[in-house]
Amino acid sequence: MPQFALVVLASATLAVGAQASPQGQGFHTDKRFGFKLKPPRDWEQIPIQAEEEWLVAKYLSKRKHFWTEKGGWTYEHQPELMVIAFVEELTKKKGKEVSKVDGDSRVTFRYDNPYKNYEDYLDRTYRGGGFFISKREKTEVGDIEVTKLEIKVEKLARGGPKRITTWIYHAPEVDFAVQIEVLENSYKKLKRTIASSLRSFKLTERTEGALPTEAGAPGGWTAIFDMDEGTPDQRRHTRQESAMQLRQKALDKLPEGWTAQQVGRVFVLSHVKKKYSGRIADQANAVLKWLEDTFPFVGPEEYVRDPIIRICKDQEEESAYRRGGNWFTIGIEITTNPGTSDWFDFENEWVNKRLLQTWFQDRDRDLYWALPRWLSYGLNEYVADLHLKGRKLEAKPDSWDKGRLRDMVREGTASSPRNLMNMSAEAFTEGSNMWGRKEEAGALVRFLMSPQARKKKQTRNALADYMKNLAQIIDEIGEVDGAQEMPSAKPTTEAEEEELYKKRREGWKLKESELLEKSFFRTFGRWSAQDWKTFEKAYFDTID
Repeated sequence: MPQFALVVLASATLAVGAQASPQGQGFHTDKRFGFKLKPPRDWEQIPIQAEEEWLVAKYLSKRKHFWTEKGGWTYEHQPELMVIAFVEELTKKKGKEVSKVDGDSRVTFRYDNPYKNYEDYLDRTYRGGGFFISKREKTEVGDIEVTKLEIKVEKLARGGPKRITTWIYHAPEVDFAVQIEVLENSYKKLKRTIASSLRSFKLTERTEGALPTEAGAPGGWTAIFDMDEGTPDQRRHTRQESAMQLRQKALDKLPEGWTAQQVGRVFVLSHVKKKYSGRIADQANAVLKWLEDTFPFVGPEEYVRDPIIRICKDQEEESAYRRGGNWFTIGIEITTNPGTSDWFDFENEWVNKRLLQTWFQDRDRDLYWALPRWLSYGLNEYVADLHLKGRKLEAKPDSWDKGRLRDMVREGTASSPRNLMNMSAEAFTEGSNMWGRKEEAGALVRFLMSPQARKKKQTRNALADYMKNLAQIIDEIGEVDGAQEMPSAKPTTEAEEEELYKKRREGWKLKESELLEKSFFRTFGRWSAQDWKTFEKAYFDTID
């Protein structure tokens, strides 16, 4: 079996837990922002996402509470505590930027608070469930001015009505919003616990790092724009800088009880047993190697950053970790948890798909975004089904999916490969048979990668040729109309960058018909009717 290798991280390079940790009599202490707080007993600290600067502490109750709706459905909820820091300088303006020049690379640091104040945070965070402030009180706790809020989340509240109790401590330079959310029907039982924890907040001396208002503040953001500039060696260096920043920030915010290990090509942050972490790491490394071996022609000069895989102990912890963050899909962090079923299940599929996405977006982002639906879904379905058996990856399609495909073939509702390859995104996703078409796409890619297809001269390199042709057409379109050119004004925040790349993705969607037509013609234009007949028979035989 593959070995789970542990690399010890030197403290001079990567220091674990440098920012905040539970210390002394159950207090959570943050030496950078300068505060301490006593969370309720037996509440567990949740890690903070590496890119967050405004959410500075999070705890989750180990005990589950329940709410049953009139129809009889019962929902569970774990009370949650958050500390949100609204830095005065950042609420007044978008942020501050500094460039660090290291050799030929430039790393851009920018600090942002996406919210003007706590009520703006509520507007954006709870707008789906509706909320109203039922009580507001201004007072003092010690010598700190405090605004106390009672908030009810009732209308369309998912999982039952909620009660949020928030005390906003108005400290010099920073407003600290300490928020605890519970089910409305649990509030009376937890009222004293909530008040005790909120009252425990104290300001302390800031001794580690600076607030994110200064150029010298630790951390930073490497723009994807910068990672795409320069020579291959320069891009490699900038991407390595980016990966190191993300690792250090993740380690700085890693709670007690978590481990950090470099295992081959992946950096694993784990809150589960070593054996399970090892299975995930071995699987991830095998998938990355498979991608390198299978698609050597995709961005061959490009450096792929080592993914960060964060393994939470259960679904509740992962959900709590995800809440409140800014999830930008170009990132390299992958979150997962053991779940309640065995390894060859949803979590395995999810990790594999995210590895595919991470790898392709560093190797050739435009190619990945321009993939037609049949190939995009097909690759995802194929990679999701990869499982490590011993030292070998095997593609093991779901038996239920295979059964549904057989039914479609027998009923005459299955798409022909030629029609599937020419199907627009709108046609692919419309109607009730979208899921069937996803399975067809997976079956088609599986066939093109199968030993049967590789034995035939006609299909041996069909998939690789299609992808090479698509990449070439993308370059040609970019040269003609500047579709790949970036604007002269660079993005200065992650939000601006996300919007820029969203428009870039949409730009390729607008050229979908041209990409489909040209890629298909260059790859299959010389095929005869008999070639297609032979191909389709071989394909459908693999389904039956």
